Amino acid sequence: MTNIASPVRPLALPLPQTLPHDPLPERPEARGAVRLGALVLLAFLLALASWSYWAPLTEAAMADGEIRAEGQRRTLSHLEGGIIARIHVREGDRVRAGQRLITLGDTGALADADALRHERWALLAQAARLEAEERDRAAVVFPAALLARTDSVSREAVAGQRRLFAIRRENLQNQRALFEARITQHRASIDALTSGIDAQRIQLSLLEQEEKAASHLLNQGLQRMPAVLALRRSIAMTRGGIASDTGNIARETASIGEIKQTLRQIDSDFRQLAAEDRQRVDAKLAQNAERLRAAEDVLARRELRAPEAGRVFDLRYVTEGSVIERGAPILDIVPAGDRLVAEVKVQPTDIEMVHGGLTAQVRLTGLVQRNAPYLEGRVSFVAADVTQADRGAGASYFRAQVTLDPESLKLLDGVDLVAGMPVQVTIKTGERSLFDYLSRPLVTSFNRAFHEP
Repeated sequence: MTNIASPVRPLALPLPQTLPHDPLPERPEARGAVRLGALVLLAFLLALASWSYWAPLTEAAMADGEIRAEGQRRTLSHLEGGIIARIHVREGDRVRAGQRLITLGDTGALADADALRHERWALLAQAARLEAEERDRAAVVFPAALLARTDSVSREAVAGQRRLFAIRRENLQNQRALFEARITQHRASIDALTSGIDAQRIQLSLLEQEEKAASHLLNQGLQRMPAVLALRRSIAMTRGGIASDTGNIARETASIGEIKQTLRQIDSDFRQLAAEDRQRVDAKLAQNAERLRAAEDVLARRELRAPEAGRVFDLRYVTEGSVIERGAPILDIVPAGDRLVAEVKVQPTDIEMVHGGLTAQVRLTGLVQRNAPYLEGRVSFVAADVTQADRGAGASYFRAQVTLDPESLKLLDGVDLVAGMPVQVTIKTGERSLFDYLSRPLVTSFNRAFHEP
C-alpha cells in the first residue's frame, strides 16, 4: 500500500484583540523639571528679545586710507626737464629748507648764460661810451662792476669802446678845427677891412678939409675948378670904399655866424646820434636782462632744492642718468611741521552718517597685526563732493581726515609714524539695537516690494 504525504497545515492560534497596556507610573519630579526647563528657556528668549530690542550696539563705518600730512604734500617737478646728473637724497630722508635734492646735467644753459653775460658787458661798455659822447665828456666813465671784471671779454669790451671813443672824438675835433679855421680866416678879413675903413675915414677927413679950402680959394678966384672937382671925386670914391668895406665886414660876420651854426649842428647831430644809439643799446640791455634772467633761472633749476624742511617721499627717479620729462613729478616733500592725520576714503553709502566731530579708531595695517595698537582720533574734515577715481566702476569715494589723539600716539612705542603708512579706520557713527540691525533689511525689502512705480 502506498503512503501519500499530505501537506502540513499551519496551526491556527487565536490572536488577542489588543495588546496588553502596562502604563508607566507617573513621577511628579520629572514633570517639574520639564516645566522648569521650559520656564528657563522662555525667560532666556524673553531676555534675549529684550536685549536685542533695547541694548545699544555701536554702529560704525569702515574706511581705508593712509597717513598723510595735514597740509598737502609738496610735489616737486622741473619746468624744462633734463638728464639727472646726481641724486643727493633717498626715500624717507629728512631734508632742510634749501637742501639740494637732485642735480641735472648741463644741457647748454651754462653756455647760453655765459654768452648773454658777455653780451651784457659789451652793451654796458657801449652804453658808457655813448653817454660820454652825448654829454661831450673828455673820457668814458665805465660802471664799476664792469671795470672790476677780470675776464678777457670784459676787458676787451672796455678797451674797444675806449678806442672807438677816441677815434670818434678825434674826428669830431677835426671837423670842428676845420670850421674854426674858416672862422679865423673870416675874422682876419674883418680885421683887415676894419683897418681899411679906419684908414679911408682918415683919408676922407683930410680930403674934405682939402676940398673945403680949395672951394674957398675957388670963390676968391685963387683956385681952378678942375682941382676942386678932383678933390670932390676923391671924397666920393673914399666914401664908396668905406661903404664897400662895411658891406664886406657884414658878409664876413654873416659867414662866421653860418659857420658857428654849422658847428653847433655838428655837435647836435653828434650828440643826437649818440643818444639814439644809446636808446637802442638800452633796449638791447633790457632784452638781454630778460634773457639772462631766464637763462640764470634755468641754471638755478638745474639744482632741485627742498622748498621747506620735511621728509622725502615717493622718489620717482633713483638712477643717475635718467631722463626727467618736462613738468613730470619727481618727488614729494612732506612738511616737517605739519601734523600727521589719517586720510581715508569713505564709501558713498556711508557718507550720510559721517560728519566732523565723530570719534574713530585707527589701526596701522602695515604693522604686525598682534602688535598694531588702536589709535584714537576724531573726524576733522569731510569732503563736500565725491571724488571719482580714474578707472574702475564703483571706485568713487569721499575724502575724510581723522586727527590722531596725541596721547594715543604714545602707544606706538618707538614706531616712527610717517606719511604713507596704510591705515584702517573705524568711524563710530552712532548706536542701534540688534533688533534694528535684523529688522531694517526686512523693512527695506518690504518698502521696496510694496512701492508703487
